[in-house]
Amino acid sequence: MLSSVIFRALFVLNIIGLTLYPANAVETGDQVPKFSLTSADGKEVSISDFAGKVVYLDFWASWCPPCRVSLPWMNELQNKYSSDDFVVVTINLDSDSSKAKRIIDEQRLTYPVLLDVQGKIAKLFALPAMPTSFLIGRNGKISLVHSAFRNEDKESLETSISKLIKEGTK
Repeated sequence: MLSSVIFRALFVLNIIGLTLYPANAVETGDQVPKFSLTSADGKEVSISDFAGKVVYLDFWASWCPPCRVSLPWMNELQNKYSSDDFVVVTINLDSDSSKAKRIIDEQRLTYPVLLDVQGKIAKLFALPAMPTSFLIGRNGKISLVHSAFRNEDKESLETSISKLIKEGTK
């Protein structure tokens, strides 16, 4: 009985999700869509500000447990590769930006956190899950799309990042 209730709930959520997000999701090989958002520290930031860099673009929210697990790891990435024309940029999807700012302070995040309180950029990217990350090459093309986050994903993600950084230095 309980499993059928859960199944129905997931089915309804899936249908709702399909109607909220366009069918043309951003995929590997696509050019990253152009957008601008306000950062948590009040600056207007455009994705084009990072042109020529390798970008790890991550969508997260305070209510998403795997998202919160990934935040310190992204700090490590930012610190490790920042001298290699690499940057982590995250987009928070909380409708109340104070929740994001609290986590930024608690976890001492060192990378840009952009605020998408209305979810417009999330819709533009047609996120398949939370969190979802996009690895963007120096040419502005999506090299990798990664949905969800588990600690066991770190090694393969970092390998992909390192490979993309090295490709640009040849």
